[in-house]
Amino acid sequence: MADVRFKDLCIDVNDVPAATAFWAAALGLTPEALPGGDAVLRGPTPEHRVWINAVPERRTVKQRVHF
Repeated sequence: MADVRFKDLCIDVNDVPAATAFWAAALGLTPEALPGGDAVLRGPTPEHRVWINAVPERRTVKQRVHF
């Protein structure tokens, strides 16, 4: 049977500081600003990471994520 594991979660946003603060508080992860305006949320292990990526376009449809 194959092993399955979580790799990364990337969230595209227009307001990196606001989204970073929200998701860090919601998930209990530590925020870190990256060069270029993006951010990463780090947890207790390298597998606990969420990338917050700046994008210029605004959202046009409801966003859904199912795990």
